[in-house]
Amino acid sequence: MHVKPAPGAARFAPNTSPRPYRADIDGLRAIAVIGVILFHFGFWPPGGYTGVDLFFVISGFLIASILDTETTRGTFSMVSFYERRARRILPAFLLVLIVSALASTTLLPNDLKSIGLGFINAATFTSNIYFSTLANDYFAAGGLAVQPTLHTWSLALEAQFYIVFPWLWLAGRRHPGWRRTGFVILAGLSFAASLWGVAHRPESTFYLLPTRLWEFLAGSALVLIPAMSRLGPVVRAAQAWLGLGLIAAGFLLLSPATPFPGVAALPSCLGAALLIAAGNGPHQPSVNRRLGAAPLAFVGRLSYALYLWHWPILVLAGYGRTTPLPFPERLGLIALTVLLSLLSWWLVERPIIARRWLAGRRSLLAACLAGVIGAAALGRAQSGGAGQARTDPPARARPHPGERTVRHRQGRVPAERHARRRLSMGSARCRADRRGLGQFLRAYVGAGARPRGRPASGGGRQPAAQPLPAASRRERSG
Repeated sequence: MHVKPAPGAARFAPNTSPRPYRADIDGLRAIAVIGVILFHFGFWPPGGYTGVDLFFVISGFLIASILDTETTRGTFSMVSFYERRARRILPAFLLVLIVSALASTTLLPNDLKSIGLGFINAATFTSNIYFSTLANDYFAAGGLAVQPTLHTWSLALEAQFYIVFPWLWLAGRRHPGWRRTGFVILAGLSFAASLWGVAHRPESTFYLLPTRLWEFLAGSALVLIPAMSRLGPVVRAAQAWLGLGLIAAGFLLLSPATPFPGVAALPSCLGAALLIAAGNGPHQPSVNRRLGAAPLAFVGRLSYALYLWHWPILVLAGYGRTTPLPFPERLGLIALTVLLSLLSWWLVERPIIARRWLAGRRSLLAACLAGVIGAAALGRAQSGGAGQARTDPPARARPHPGERTVRHRQGRVPAERHARRRLSMGSARCRADRRGLGQFLRAYVGAGARPRGRPASGGGRQPAAQPLPAASRRERSG
């Protein structure tokens, strides 16, 4: 699908030449990924997770810039757009996914069912939806902390944005002013939904596109409203320092206890937008020039690979521990992350983006389809095989003092936990085992209340997967 320039579009898109490389944006990517990795590995700063929000703003700006330039020049092709996105995202992503799935089969044996479902959803870029349905806090040390694909929720969000945004952009190409107004309204609605959701539906609000869309549109606004990038040098310098300060505030003042995103995401998103706008033109401010320094820019080019590798490595290394990883071990895992990132960037990302490998569209499509099918098949094998392997109660299901129990072939087990576990196996299995359910009801009604020593559960729904063994819970807030 090729698009011709719309009448009058030039008034809203003053730069019709290909946009130059922005080293300062790679520097901003470096800050984002360093914050995320340090946070996940248990280092400082406490709000490093807001680095993901910086990525969202950057993506919104770059995608809008591509669409603006190519539609104005009349060179835009939807097929070429998605091919470039596929070359940039899929090869390294599928490599990490398949390697992680194979490693999980050996190293994460007790949680393969829920982990396998995670790989299936990651391969289809729906992991953010899957993790939102588990109604489990992203920062909790419970079930989600053993998911090697947990970090793919943000990649799924970006993929969903890439699917939706170009069509919305093209829908208003003949009326750029209306398009600009429409996106402003859409961003306002998304932000309002985020504010409401933080208070009422925090898990869904954290993971889903409707409540995160405003962060992408904050970057797109720099292209939709060109006047934001036409300020004088003094104002742009102040703008850059202010943006850097807001990003630092997000890193330093927020914590896992902060309700997020909502208002708490504003400093990081606004800071990233201000920094990008300040450097959008000749004679960049000193802040942007320092961000574009060679070391930071190189880390920024490596940021995608670093983000892909760091979380599976951390989960695989920390599985089964009841205490945090020692400091030297965490440093070693970060070094391993950097090494694997360099290898995948040099051997996979660069050659495919440069078309030295998989130069044709058909070969790229075939390789990506094979990767998606392979990753999903591994996940399916894990989730299917684990269902039979885990019919016995987990090792941690021992009764508390005074807690009602029922008879099981492996001994006496807590009545309430045993019945909840049977309910999770499906209605057919429950109907076939009325005796166990009846035992639970008699025990629970006889108890009259929650057994002693059992903490009250939260208000949200519990994960559909089986309860995790105590030995697999990560004692950290990442």
